[in-house]
Amino acid sequence: MADPIISVTLSGTPPTVLALDNDVLECFFQDGSTRVHVIHLKGIDLTDNNGKYLLAIHFLRRDVFVWVAENELAAVKDLIERVKQAMAASQS
Repeated sequence: MADPIISVTLSGTPPTVLALDNDVLECFFQDGSTRVHVIHLKGIDLTDNNGKYLLAIHFLRRDVFVWVAENELAAVKDLIERVKQAMAASQS
């Protein structure tokens, strides 16, 4: 059975919405949206810079960075883990 869709809304102005539907990551930003299969990602990670959290999504041709509030960390970490699992499964 496939995993359910996971969606995270980040509290920026305007908000950023990230969703993973099995092997497809959808990112909705102020200036548009991106829908990409996980095989077209180089990686995804979260860095902590003295309590300021930055999500980095590494597409094949560009990187996108999004600030994450502390109260959003658990949901973002879950999304990152699911994306990484999908990336690993697509390579095997």
